[in-house]
Amino acid sequence: EHSSQFDLEDESQSDSLTNTQSDANVSWSFIEMCVASSASFGISFVWALEFTLVTPFFRQILHTNTHTTHILWILGPVSGLIVAPSVGWLSDRCTLPFGRRRPFILIGTLAAIISMFTFAFSPIISPSHSLLVSSIAFGFLDVSLNASMWPLRALLADVVQPHQQHSIQASAAMLSAAAELSASLYIASIHQPVTKIRSIITCAAFVLSVTCFISLYKCTEPEFIQKPIKLFPQNDSQNSSQAFSQNESIQEENMRSKWTQCCGLPSNFLSVAVVFGLSWFAWFTCMPYLSSWMGTYVFHGDPSSSSSESVLLYERGVAVYSGANALKSLLCLLISSVYPHLIQSFGSKYILAISFLVFSVLLTTAAYLHHVWVAVSVVSLLAIASVATHTIPFALVAAWFPEERAFYLGILNVFSVIPQIIDTLYTGFIASKFGEPFLFLIGSIWALSASIFALYSLPDRATELSYLSTT
Repeated sequence: EHSSQFDLEDESQSDSLTNTQSDANVSWSFIEMCVASSASFGISFVWALEFTLVTPFFRQILHTNTHTTHILWILGPVSGLIVAPSVGWLSDRCTLPFGRRRPFILIGTLAAIISMFTFAFSPIISPSHSLLVSSIAFGFLDVSLNASMWPLRALLADVVQPHQQHSIQASAAMLSAAAELSASLYIASIHQPVTKIRSIITCAAFVLSVTCFISLYKCTEPEFIQKPIKLFPQNDSQNSSQAFSQNESIQEENMRSKWTQCCGLPSNFLSVAVVFGLSWFAWFTCMPYLSSWMGTYVFHGDPSSSSSESVLLYERGVAVYSGANALKSLLCLLISSVYPHLIQSFGSKYILAISFLVFSVLLTTAAYLHHVWVAVSVVSLLAIASVATHTIPFALVAAWFPEERAFYLGILNVFSVIPQIIDTLYTGFIASKFGEPFLFLIGSIWALSASIFALYSLPDRATELSYLSTT
């Protein structure tokens, strides 16, 4: 049923795979993959601190209300909507001696460090406009992390063979889980972490700079020679044989054409991207607000209360969330270590479908049960869906589109960013009217939709393995 949808013998794609294998003709060991993926640790360490501390920082330090806090989260998705595909397109065509990917990783890392310090020190930089300064810095932080993250994913895919795509993504996921674990334990060990955000940011900047340096040193890129690339080689709805030359005189026209023909993206890419997008509709109804939910609904605290006891209860909830997130990270480490073997046994379709079904059940549980141990269990078991979301789609896209990896990974990011923007527009209103747990019910519906669509649209195990065996 799916063999016609996933035209695996497309000649242009086979040519592309042959062209790129010369750059990755030696299999890497697991240790080498982990060293190359070091930057994933630093970037995920920063993300983990952001999702844990940003909402409490805005509410407790800058005294914003719930609706304003939710709206501010739109800055990150908007930046990702523009940055990821643009940086990916530029990276695919970069001819600097330093490499195609590494210049963007380096610049993004430096910009992220500057943005983090600006965010944390905004009350000192401009006491009367601290909300404006911190909001701008928050937006630039996401821009910088996106500018580093997507070229990094393409770089990791460049240095291994197609049959190792799931393995390199698993190693990156393990380091990301280790980063989340480290960040969670770090936050949990600090009394009133929101008030000590400046020292926390200093630590994050150090971790990010060191890990990115290791990846840049390990992943030596060969010189990139531009050659013609066919765009959308598996386009079913339009004439896929039409290609654009990659020479400089029509690069701008090429870029516009890609954006205008997004509705004609390859069918196999769209199948993965839609599942990915549906999962992000679910993630962004809960992920930015879990720490605040733990403090408010589970521990019954209030960060804006005049009662010091109520504020302490809220901060205790944030600390417990960090501990639960540490357990989640441990589970992510375990799941990431076995996930490539599960893919070999069952295929991506069923692993994604089961993971998102579990995700739906967990969000439904969180909406109704607010006992401490139930809440801790829910946050911990989110590891199942987290690993599936952050590994399988990227491995599939990286293997299917080797010549345009960074661009297609950037477009894949668009399918996560648009749900984030849409979610941000309504989550604040729903939270203020019905409470944040109601958002989890909405998220459970999105997660269930992702599970069903994965079963319906993704290729079966035999088709997926036959594709990788041809590369």
